[in-house]
Amino acid sequence: MKILAFDPGVTTGYARWDTAISDNPVAFGEYKKEELFNILIAIQEIPHAIVYENYRIRINPNQKGFRHSFDEVPAARIIGALELTAHRLGSELVKQEST
Repeated sequence: MKILAFDPGVTTGYARWDTAISDNPVAFGEYKKEELFNILIAIQEIPHAIVYENYRIRINPNQKGFRHSFDEVPAARIIGALELTAHRLGSELVKQEST
């Protein structure tokens, strides 16, 4: 089974598995948005599944650091590209919640 997994964000981490070869990832790394989009467009070997870590905006009144006011929410944009890629390829799309 071929699986692509992503942790979306400004920099998106990825791992690729081929369970016919190994239980460990056969490739992994990270991409910036434009590079990732080019790779998603060029996929030739159709994965059985595309897995991604879901992204949720949570309200935290005590948060003093990062806020989403006027943010372009890059993780959400990457997730949209992954959804479209899974649909185009006919791959199963698997959403996992962060822990």
